[in-house]
Amino acid sequence: MSNWQKPPLGALPFPGHGLSRGLVGCWIMNEGAGSKIYDLSGSNKSGLFVNAPTWIPSGIKTDGTSYIRLGVEATDYRYTDKISFAVKFKPATLTGSGNAAICGKRSSGGSGSGWSLIQMNLTAGLRFYVEGVSNVNTAHIITLDWHTLYGIYEGRVINGLRSYLYSPTGITIDINDPSGMTTEIEPNGAKLSLCCADGAGGQQWDGEIEYLFLWHRIISPSEISQLHADPYAMFVDPMVYWGQGAAEAPGGLSMAVAMHHIKLMRG
Repeated sequence: MSNWQKPPLGALPFPGHGLSRGLVGCWIMNEGAGSKIYDLSGSNKSGLFVNAPTWIPSGIKTDGTSYIRLGVEATDYRYTDKISFAVKFKPATLTGSGNAAICGKRSSGGSGSGWSLIQMNLTAGLRFYVEGVSNVNTAHIITLDWHTLYGIYEGRVINGLRSYLYSPTGITIDINDPSGMTTEIEPNGAKLSLCCADGAGGQQWDGEIEYLFLWHRIISPSEISQLHADPYAMFVDPMVYWGQGAAEAPGGLSMAVAMHHIKLMRG
């Protein structure tokens, strides 16, 4: 379980909060039951369970065969110019040699098109790939302990690929130069997924996920600090929001999704 209290069912990102700007994917995994996780960003792309991930108090646990499909279509989340994401995860032990993607949308392993955050193995740590260019975090991840990774792709500019890893041993910042890439992030047929294999020969990622946020913009270092201090600071109870005179659900969610969460929250 994290050090923060998860928002109750029904809570939604407040559109006036700075961290809600450009938010295109938001899965906090507080449903606690069922076979999907709801996207609270307003994009309305629920994550569908494959091979039965299990619910735990902190979120979702996968076992090396299960994963979550976040994009219904290959065209979902097909951003080519810039992305930022934040994911909190606890890795289990990987026994094979193939790549395992904690999250991503990459067509194949190696130099495949798209992007992904992968766990190579315990000696290689993590790699944040964009079109074959990658950061390798020098601080190795620790099994059965929580980590948070903030990944940023700013485009084909010097130092435009950055990752910030918060681990039990400290903070590691890795920067790479994607300015020599011949293309931006290439659209491909892959669907955005959590805990999946990364390309042919890969293995399913095994561990726990607390949340995943995805932005179609660049989040700043100060926003990363804010997220790490409280990743749920942007959330608000929609009943409070509507009580202030708002006509629509915060975050641009459909009324059906908002009411679903409210009903669950109210029991």
